[in-house]
Amino acid sequence: TQSTWGIQLSTAIMASSSYPSQLACLFLQDHFGEPVQNVIATLLQRGKLTLGDLMRYCKAPFATVRNALLVLIQHNLVIAHSQDPVPLQQQQTMPPPSQSVLYEASLDECLLRLRFPRFVAHIRGIFGEEGQALFEELLEHGKLTTQQIVDQTVQRAKAAAIGLDYEPSSLRDVFLRIIRGNYVYRTDSIGAGSPVVEEVAPAPKKRKTQTGTATSSSSSS
Repeated sequence: TQSTWGIQLSTAIMASSSYPSQLACLFLQDHFGEPVQNVIATLLQRGKLTLGDLMRYCKAPFATVRNALLVLIQHNLVIAHSQDPVPLQQQQTMPPPSQSVLYEASLDECLLRLRFPRFVAHIRGIFGEEGQALFEELLEHGKLTTQQIVDQTVQRAKAAAIGLDYEPSSLRDVFLRIIRGNYVYRTDSIGAGSPVVEEVAPAPKKRKTQTGTATSSSSSS
């Protein structure tokens, strides 16, 4: 299995007023659009929420909130937490939670996106043009495997048609140097079996066959 990598942006940013949140929301709206901005603004205002709570507060349908969450999690802007299990002594007196995942916005990570140009310039100064190209690919996509980063950097250079022709082996060596310098960190991918994916996956739809019996078909949304 290939490891998935994300940008290491561990800087403490103290938010003493609502202005940092407003700035983060405006910035993310410009980058990702109104639905993503709506979800992140709700999480920043109300704290940890379940998917159902988000749908209610955002006044948005399931698919819209789900897609926004996947974008935000992919870019490390929202963290998914499993809810604490109900204590054994309480299981007989209270029903289990209907949803097992809580979503929380990371204001620090949102605001650090304002520093991306500085990060890129720093990486270029240390690792050169190849390092810059690799880093920009990871910044744009949030989380990628090493192979994805290398392949997409090569494809982007070819599509740009400006005479760049990166060697995959050279890019891989540069990326390993970036890893050793602790500029990126290993992270979990959003893959099959993830509690987040299990929760936000489209529910099977019931449809009638010619004989009138019900069968399940997966939604493509």
